[in-house]
Amino acid sequence: MYSREVFDAHGDAWLIAPDGMPLVWLGRLLGFNSIGRLYGPDLMECVFSNPDYRELRHFFYGGSPSVVASLRDALARRFGEFNMVGMHCPPVKPLGFIEDEVVLTRIRDLKADIIWVGLSTPKQEVWMHAHMPKIGAGVGIGVGADFDLLAGKTRQAPRWIQRSGFEWLFRLAMEPRGLFRRYFFVVPKFLFYFAGTIARQGGKHKSNSFDRERGR
Repeated sequence: MYSREVFDAHGDAWLIAPDGMPLVWLGRLLGFNSIGRLYGPDLMECVFSNPDYRELRHFFYGGSPSVVASLRDALARRFGEFNMVGMHCPPVKPLGFIEDEVVLTRIRDLKADIIWVGLSTPKQEVWMHAHMPKIGAGVGIGVGADFDLLAGKTRQAPRWIQRSGFEWLFRLAMEPRGLFRRYFFVVPKFLFYFAGTIARQGGKHKSNSFDRERGR
């Protein structure tokens, strides 16, 4: 059930960007040589560094009230005041939960231009897929743990670790109790699908590369 929800959420998304180096490596192995990582905090910093974008109506969904307050202060100190129209910090809920209509109505009435969704993945992708059509305005951007990272509540990995592809290991070292279960299952599963994708697509990729070299 959840696999179908996750698949549909990604398939119907307007834009999907890789937030981890392993996905970048996989894309390049499959022939997408121009692919690069879009680090979530860098995306948020890029948006809030632009005066025009700061005038947009920003809504923060996820995290805790103290984290969102710290995030707002940190962004305002670095880039200047911006138009924050509201926030909602839900309790921990299972993947695929149905949002309260009161919350959706509030976001819709606030006419938010950007809804920053800081839930864990794939919970945030499924949430946006299910609820952005009901909100009917603005764009939802899933940013995972970026609220905590930019608010200074969670330490960011040095750039060289980010580029190495072992940022997950750094985060596990920082939050072993909170992330052990997640990475214990996620990393082996990713490696399994990574190898399977390469095995299935390798021959096709070589053929396409050959055609491109001959100008077809």
